Order: sequence, then structure tokens, then C-alpha cells
Amino acid sequence: MRRIVRGTWMVMVGLLVLASASWGEPGVTDTEIVIGSCSALEGPAGFLGTQTVLGAKVYVNMVNEQGGVHGRKIKLVAYDDGYEPNMTINCVNQLVQKDNVFALGFFVGTPTGVKAVPMAEAHKVPILGFFTGAEILRAPVKHHVIHVRASYYDEPARRSTT
Repeated sequence: MRRIVRGTWMVMVGLLVLASASWGEPGVTDTEIVIGSCSALEGPAGFLGTQTVLGAKVYVNMVNEQGGVHGRKIKLVAYDDGYEPNMTINCVNQLVQKDNVFALGFFVGTPTGVKAVPMAEAHKVPILGFFTGAEILRAPVKHHVIHVRASYYDEPARRSTT
């Protein structure tokens, strides 16, 4: 659970940094920054997805209560993809094409990430904070993907040095 909270904080900080320099980008107005999430909110992975989104909402609320980012309130739009890759495709399309998000975040795993990453790359929408270290989401280099977790290959190396 601590990793979920720590990862959520790191994602939010990354989004805030990106948004602070993104006036005129989709999803950023003079009053609002729209961030979208496709996560497992129901089904077998529902606990992980709901806790990830809940952590994000807690942080968003705290930032908004303190005045937002340069006066802009963060709006988090979260949809359930049920941890089903085909639902993720529909979800990302909804967020990018209809909700006009600035960035995507708080995705749970590899199967859904495999569908979301190429879409984010194609639309040039930043996508942050996967709860997976799968190499397929990293290589070759993805220019719009920001990871907050070490890759599965790097995790053993990090453990052996601590």
C-alpha cells in the first residue's frame, strides 16, 4: 500500500510540473487542468485500481484546496476499464478525444498499459505512473511515458544494493 501512495505522489508531482509549463495545451485552461485515468475500478483488480485513483483524488483535493497549480484547479476524470485491454482502448479514446485531457495517469497494469501507451504516443499525451515495471512499456523508448516505478529488470539490482 505504501508503494501505491508513494507512486501516486510521484505521478501527481510529475503532472504538476508538466502542467505548470503547458499553457495552451489541451486540457489546460486559465482555470483548470484535466487529467484522465483508465483504471480497474471493478473486477479482480478493482481494489488496486480504486486505491490508486483514491490516492490521486486525495492529493488532487489537497492541491486544489491550496489554490491549485498557478491558480488552476486539477480535475481528475476516472473511468473503469475493468483491467480489460479492449475497454482501455475505449477509455483512452474517450479521455483524449472527448474529455480533452492534458495528461493520463494512474493506470494499473501491463495488459492495459500495452494498449494505452501507443495511443498516448500517437496523440502526444503524457502518460504517467503505471503500477507495473514491464519492459514492454519502456523499450524502445517511449517519449510520452513517465515511469515512477523501476523496471522489473532494475528492481533486483536495486534490492541487492540496499
